[in-house]
Amino acid sequence: MKPNSIFCLSHEFLLGHLQSHGHDFQKNISVVVVCPKGGGPSVWRPYVQGKEVNGAGTNASFTVHLVVDGRATIVALGWSVALGSPFSFATTLEQGIQE
Repeated sequence: MKPNSIFCLSHEFLLGHLQSHGHDFQKNISVVVVCPKGGGPSVWRPYVQGKEVNGAGTNASFTVHLVVDGRATIVALGWSVALGSPFSFATTLEQGIQE
């Protein structure tokens, strides 16, 4: 990836995989994660409903794992809003792996 890019993930498993192989993310990119708290249909149904009825969606966790400039948090929260999440709570990649 180009320096100062933002790498966006929708699941925390990649960090565990990298660590188990002795690797980590590049240090010259930001890494953010937004995870809707539900699976498939339980995420999609409220999103579709929210388009018709005053907004609805599934809560999401977000993580800003690495930051190389000031955009990472804004991108993570914006992505969560775009997914229709009515509430976004901060977590870490390590906490997400354990959940």
